[in-house]
Amino acid sequence: MSKEMRIMRAIGDIDDNYIDEAAPVQKSRAIQLNTWTKYAGMAAAAVLVVGIGIFAITRNNIGIDTPAQTTETDTEPVASESTENTEGSEAMDIWCNPYMDYDTLEEAVQAVGFEMSVPESFGAYTDRHIATVSGEIIEVTYYDAAGNEGFCIRKSIGTEDNSGDFNVYETMLPLQSRNGTMSGVSRSDGTVEIYKAVWTDGTYAYSVTAPYDYTDQSDAQTGLTQSEIEEIIKNVK
Repeated sequence: MSKEMRIMRAIGDIDDNYIDEAAPVQKSRAIQLNTWTKYAGMAAAAVLVVGIGIFAITRNNIGIDTPAQTTETDTEPVASESTENTEGSEAMDIWCNPYMDYDTLEEAVQAVGFEMSVPESFGAYTDRHIATVSGEIIEVTYYDAAGNEGFCIRKSIGTEDNSGDFNVYETMLPLQSRNGTMSGVSRSDGTVEIYKAVWTDGTYAYSVTAPYDYTDQSDAQTGLTQSEIEEIIKNVK
């Protein structure tokens, strides 16, 4: 299952009528500016000269600290503000990128606050990628030596389907070892390739998914067999 997040972008169009209506106004203002621009410039220059004089007098009378005189106390609020915003920054990081990668399963467990056990490997799939999703789901994805994805295991608090797989499969069967179902595609030889299994123990929700290309309806795709799914599930807690 791909971990790329699809972001929908809403683009608003600007009505041409608004642009047409705005044009005459801009032209009128341009004409008015030409009649008094030179007087405005003279007035601005006069104000500037007076302002410089007042500033110089005030500076000599009361004194103004230079940058060299800035005390250490002046910088303390900046450091304090940075500390207070730490939690907000972490929340923003999760919102921008819901996937957080971890080197070990123990680190992911600590991040979400609940335990999880999964197989170290399964068949040819000996490499694991461990992540959390939105700080609520632990996801462990298995790959073979060539980098091909074999399947993905998820666990989260609750009883809802957490697989992230919204494909509609033609075949659904009950799981033998857990309170749940497995879904897949029937092949011409009478077998059923399983691409999704979901179950719950009443407190946590679990899922196992395999990569599925819904545009390819041939027998070329290879999911998991029913026995493979059952074997994987036995080692998930």
